[in-house]
Amino acid sequence: MSDRKLTEDKFDNRLTKFAPFISPNPVTSFNPVQRYPKIDKTSFISPFSSVIGDVRIKDNVYVAPNAAIRADEGTPFYIGSNTNLQDGVILHGLLKQFVTVKDKAYSI
Repeated sequence: MSDRKLTEDKFDNRLTKFAPFISPNPVTSFNPVQRYPKIDKTSFISPFSSVIGDVRIKDNVYVAPNAAIRADEGTPFYIGSNTNLQDGVILHGLLKQFVTVKDKAYSI
């Protein structure tokens, strides 16, 4: 087997071990209930990104490497269909600051 093939195989095996960091929000005085993200199965979350808390990610969303979606202070978040969040984007909502989507209040 060629050196190139060995290198490709090793890279492929290492890459499959990575996964995005997806977790509930931490419990705090202003956010006392842990909520997990809800991510549509057609969306892609890079292995090097994080999604934390009450985040709703709809269909066909792309989250690039090193993006952070943190619904730990302001919550919940709504990421609509066909959204593209590029490298290094940080979404972090403010407490008690809201926008309305389909008659529901969201932090982002």
